[in-house]
Amino acid sequence: PPTDALISAHIAKQSEYFEDAAYSEFTLLSILENEQRLLGVYVSGNPFALVKEMTRESYVDIETFQDEIYERGNSGYVLCQIRAAKKHTSKAGNNMVFLDCIDYKGITFSAPIFNNVEKFATSLESGRFVLLYLIGKLSSKGKTIQVQSVIDLTNSLNNSTYVKAD
Repeated sequence: PPTDALISAHIAKQSEYFEDAAYSEFTLLSILENEQRLLGVYVSGNPFALVKEMTRESYVDIETFQDEIYERGNSGYVLCQIRAAKKHTSKAGNNMVFLDCIDYKGITFSAPIFNNVEKFATSLESGRFVLLYLIGKLSSKGKTIQVQSVIDLTNSLNNSTYVKAD
C-alpha cells in the first residue's frame, strides 16, 4: 500500500501531472454542451441557470410574453437559445431570418427578424444564448411576434471556466 509520504509527494506534484500550458481550461459552456451531446442530458448544471445569473435585463418566458399580447400588445425581452436560424432573401432583396428558439422554461417558439439582420448576423446562429427583444401585436390575423433586437450572451458564457468547489 502507498505510504503517507508517497501520497503527499504525489499531491505536491499534482499540478505537474494535470496542468498543461499548451491547453486552455475547458469553459463551463463547452463542458455542458459536450455532456448534452454525449449523454443527452446536462450533468454539471443547466446553461440557462448560468445565463440567468449573468443577465441584468428583465425578461420573461415566451408564454408570459404571448399572454400579455392579448391584453395590450407587448414588447420586452425573452431569454432563449437559438435552435435554428433560417436565412431568406425576399424578391425585393431584403434579408430576413426566421428563428426557431427554446426559452429557459423549455418552450419552443418561432420569430422572424426583418430589421438589422446584418447587424445581428453573428448572433443569429444555432446554439447561441440570446435575449431577444420582441414586439408582439394582436391583429385580425391573430398574434404576431417580431424580433427587434438581439443581445448575444454566449460570448460571456464562453469566458466562464469551471471552478471546482472546495
